[in-house]
Amino acid sequence: MFFYPVCTGHYYCSEEYEVNRTNYDNFLILFVLHGSGFAEIVGHKAALGQGSIAYINCYKPHRYYTTQGWEILWLYFDGPLVKEYYFEITRNHSFVFHSDNEMIVMKNLNQIYDYFHSGKKQIDEIKISNMINNILTALFSNASIFPKSSSKQNPLKDTLLFISEHLDEALPIDFLASRIFLSKYHFIRLFKKEVGYTPHEYILMSRINAAMLALKTSSSSIRDIALDYGFASESSFCTTFKRFVGMTPLTYRLSYDTTENKSLPQLQ
Repeated sequence: MFFYPVCTGHYYCSEEYEVNRTNYDNFLILFVLHGSGFAEIVGHKAALGQGSIAYINCYKPHRYYTTQGWEILWLYFDGPLVKEYYFEITRNHSFVFHSDNEMIVMKNLNQIYDYFHSGKKQIDEIKISNMINNILTALFSNASIFPKSSSKQNPLKDTLLFISEHLDEALPIDFLASRIFLSKYHFIRLFKKEVGYTPHEYILMSRINAAMLALKTSSSSIRDIALDYGFASESSFCTTFKRFVGMTPLTYRLSYDTTENKSLPQLQ
């Protein structure tokens, strides 16, 4: 009776990443955190950019890929009612979504990923099913009001985009709050509720994510990478990186295997 997860992941992918199947007996929610790519279902092709959500019926021939590299959060899942949800959600809407509801989807995907990444031995099926239901409800709501809501801009969505584009700059919480005309404390509460992390945690994670990609794909020095992504010094970068990733930037760079996709370590 429940929605249930099959597998979930958080991938950093090179421009060679591609999945192409005739069938895979599940449904897929794919969220693009950074970068861009494409998704195809039975010949219908759609572009995916930062913040895009693809809801893919993997029982059908499907393909998703990137030509520039991307960071994606994904969940394969199924359940007795998933096909009916898919039919209703995509009946008057593309299988790709660009909406203000993206934060709801991202928050629940992160919670599901963290739930399993933390190594919990006891799985609460009701709780996980509810998280998947939250994702489908968000997509259902967007499909129901499309295209009227496409002109609306969620202020926190704008803040997330601003953060991603200014990681090399100071990002004081007071300043981020004032950009969308909120008090600092209301902004922090709202951000935590909608995104699942405090603004400070999210900024640090975004900087570490970007630095991880730079360590894997560039020859820049660790000092230059630290300064490029908003850290005051190489020392502070190394300390923060080790807290998040569990190893130093140099060890990470030396141990990285380009044939594998690494998942984001859990925030400590």
